[in-house]
Amino acid sequence: MLQLPYLKYNHHLKSMLRLISLISLCILLASCTSLQKKPSPIDVTQSASKNWSLTGKFALSNGKENGSGKITYSVNNQNIHAKFKAPLGQGSWEIKQDKDKAELLSNRHNPVYGNNAQLLISQELGWDFPWDSLPFWLRGYETNGKTTTHIKEIDEIHDNGWTISYSKWVQTSDGLLPRKIKASKHPYTVKLFIYKWTLD
Repeated sequence: MLQLPYLKYNHHLKSMLRLISLISLCILLASCTSLQKKPSPIDVTQSASKNWSLTGKFALSNGKENGSGKITYSVNNQNIHAKFKAPLGQGSWEIKQDKDKAELLSNRHNPVYGNNAQLLISQELGWDFPWDSLPFWLRGYETNGKTTTHIKEIDEIHDNGWTISYSKWVQTSDGLLPRKIKASKHPYTVKLFIYKWTLD
């Protein structure tokens, strides 16, 4: 009879110890789970630059005719402004585009206007220049692709029937950006060498 209180106390003590052990185990597992969680790569590598520009040189071929010259290209929000200037008076053209309209200027005829710059180029220059893809290809992305910062060089991408090759890259404040680009789709070829990137 005298041992009953002791047995009852001992039983409660063991139950309490088991409960404490269970709680400690749960806390330990929760801690391990939280330590294993890592930030999404997209959060780490999201491209910071919304406004950017470049200067360089270009070479174009439609399989029959060739042209080359200097290029300046800038993006400011949804506005794009590009100038292509050929040497020795061979001709130059300029394109301005915003979300509502496009304008094509040339030293050979009056300005032309429309809703789509790529269509204007096709009508005025007579070949399928990949204008809508250019702001993506210039930075090493597929058309309308996710613009995450490049942390390693890529060799090429395939997009809308074109093969875009990258043979040189340069380190910038927004990660790696292409320096030498070649886009080809028979019979067209576009080559670019970028002298300078400017990022805002």
